[in-house]
Amino acid sequence: RAFRSSLDEGIYMETTLRGASGATYSFTVCGLEQEFDDALAVYVFAQSASTGYEPVYIGRTFHLRSRIAQHRKEDGKYGCALKNGADHILVHYVAPGDILVDAEAKMVEKDLIDAYETPCNMK
Repeated sequence: RAFRSSLDEGIYMETTLRGASGATYSFTVCGLEQEFDDALAVYVFAQSASTGYEPVYIGRTFHLRSRIAQHRKEDGKYGCALKNGADHILVHYVAPGDILVDAEAKMVEKDLIDAYETPCNMK
């Protein structure tokens, strides 16, 4: 389902990823050059595939804008993601709030890392 994002004038798609628990999580599909607002989010550098998106790195942050900018400046995770075919950033926004919300974001991140063989996440 396409929708107009408040982050940009582009039209973006939504996709879902399934965690090891069987839970599914909704993500906004963005280009690698997308600019973001600072928000609590689980984000995924992913490669598009015939079956959807294949995660190559999964992360969580309180400040999406600054974290993605930091990745772009460093060669570490972003460089690894590009070398492994990443061509999109998938974003699962977590509602702002207290420590319980951060615990939810940590749970989503861990559930996804446990479900995928991501070459750029240290296991």
